[in-house]
Amino acid sequence: MNHRAPALFGLLAVLLAFSGAARPAGLEKAVLAPKPIRATWAEIQLKGAYPEGAQAPSLFGATTESLAAGVLRLDKAAGDDDISGVILNISNPSIGWGKLHELRQAIDRVRGNGKKVYAVLDSASSMDYLLATSCDEIVMP
Repeated sequence: MNHRAPALFGLLAVLLAFSGAARPAGLEKAVLAPKPIRATWAEIQLKGAYPEGAQAPSLFGATTESLAAGVLRLDKAAGDDDISGVILNISNPSIGWGKLHELRQAIDRVRGNGKKVYAVLDSASSMDYLLATSCDEIVMP
């Protein structure tokens, strides 16, 4: 019976260690894993002509997005506290210098609210690249 006593005491010590009876106060907080951080990103695709005025309704469905609607989407993303940032898929929009400037200003407002803006380009013209340079990072495969 003497040869089993050290094994029983060892087993008892292990059980006490894992049961929490011998655990110092405050250790529970150090052992708990941190909560995961959730990030929500808005994904906006920029393509088409972005007309400035009102459009005639189309017989076959939706028309292209107007410049005011595109800028409004960026402004909504800037003001939304649930969004961490914006991913812009720039797909060769047909824009001139004025529209480029308005879109760059809208991107700057998003960045001004502390949100990251990433530009994703498959291929880029000069205007696409100028638009993308107003973002925090440019991703090209």
